[in-house]
Amino acid sequence: MVWIYGGGLRAGTNASPIYDCTEMILTSLQLNKPFIAVAINYRVNYFGFLASKELVLDAQEYALSARNQQQRHWYDGSVGNWGLLDQILGLEWIRDHISAFAGDSERVTVMGESAGAVSISSLMVIPQAHGLFHRVILQSGAAGTAPTLRVEDEGQAIFDHLCFRFGVGMELDPLEKVRRLRGLPAKQFAEELNLLALFFNPTLDGVVFEEDCRTLVKDPRAYDPKLNWVVTGTCNDEGTVFAPMFGASTLDAFPAFKSRFCPPQDYAHFDKIFGIPETDLDAERISARLIGNGQFKFPSLQVSETAVGGGLSGCQLTRYHFDTQIPTQPQQEEQGEQGGGGGGKQQPVDLGAHHGIDMFFTFGGPVAKAVLHSEKEQAMIRQVQAVWIEVITASSPQSSPLPKISASLLDSSKKDAIVFGRDMEVHQGVAERMPEEEIEFWRQSEAFALEQAEKGHGRDVSFKVAIGLLTSAP
Repeated sequence: MVWIYGGGLRAGTNASPIYDCTEMILTSLQLNKPFIAVAINYRVNYFGFLASKELVLDAQEYALSARNQQQRHWYDGSVGNWGLLDQILGLEWIRDHISAFAGDSERVTVMGESAGAVSISSLMVIPQAHGLFHRVILQSGAAGTAPTLRVEDEGQAIFDHLCFRFGVGMELDPLEKVRRLRGLPAKQFAEELNLLALFFNPTLDGVVFEEDCRTLVKDPRAYDPKLNWVVTGTCNDEGTVFAPMFGASTLDAFPAFKSRFCPPQDYAHFDKIFGIPETDLDAERISARLIGNGQFKFPSLQVSETAVGGGLSGCQLTRYHFDTQIPTQPQQEEQGEQGGGGGGKQQPVDLGAHHGIDMFFTFGGPVAKAVLHSEKEQAMIRQVQAVWIEVITASSPQSSPLPKISASLLDSSKKDAIVFGRDMEVHQGVAERMPEEEIEFWRQSEAFALEQAEKGHGRDVSFKVAIGLLTSAP
């Protein structure tokens, strides 16, 4: 199993204590289902996903340089996807060397949460990553969660912001701008990032991605034909931790937030589905639903639809729904400050089954023990781990007792998904929790976002980028 960590593509490390695989490995030994765990690092934030016209020129110059003529690569000329390229390099190393650790390069499961799941979903449609893994576990994320940005639009906005903040004149030669930014200490970039509520996305650079990932994930021809099992799901309350940072916390802020999801002519339909806020609390509650469903649940559904109905021959689909909660979560009160830009606002303690809560149950260990105290909570860790271990170690998806979906994802009469329940038990339940009317809204919303991006107005709908730069643009 290869673990790819999350962190909004802005932060993260395989050394984070919460990702310690020790307890998961011990559980696998107790179940007589041993596996090898590998956690790879990759570049994040500006160092992994920055893009601009100036960086394109820089990459092209390097690709044509005498220094690079002796060893050319398929990714020459790419910008804004170095983090994904790092992941591919790590997977290639595993393919070439895991046998020395008694591993099997033909039975690789890649597992990731949040931006880790975004990364895996993106790798699934990059031809050069095909054959490097055979099963995926996508926890709270898919390519549509952080869709590919345009070099000349959102990418350029971030690059220009850096130039402004570091005193690099906009009138300078493009390559000189890159040279001056490259000469700055990494610490300065980290300090600048801490001032912003800015997350990152892969880039539509014409090399790694020639099409928008929101289009690619719906095309079964883009997937690896050797992929044999897709497991994907989300937490029940994905948006609660993001609403204070990226949502509308007041009635006054709500109209601008709303405009990022649909054009004015669709506002009546929007109001019918999500309601009209009457208080600041209503605005934040609806924001949480919009972020949770639009940024996490709908992208997961899209991957599922391609896997089950799009003709991924030989690939099985398993969906899950994580609704296990921690009764008291005082450590979450400062969640809004993490990653910068939170404004110091404290969130309510009751965040439900929020984004990231499943990590405590996935890995267990000392970090989880500081939060999960009861015997039932500890038992739930073992139940959750047993599910993931089964996916990783089963001789084939067909031989596994875990439920697989072979028909409509929206059939509420069928209980063919894994449910990690509020009662600290694992059940089978319905695969999709969003009503069909809302799902159709998200299809229309995505089409609106794609249309805006193609017109060069991606920042108007990529609210994570826009909000991150609002207070400090030149």
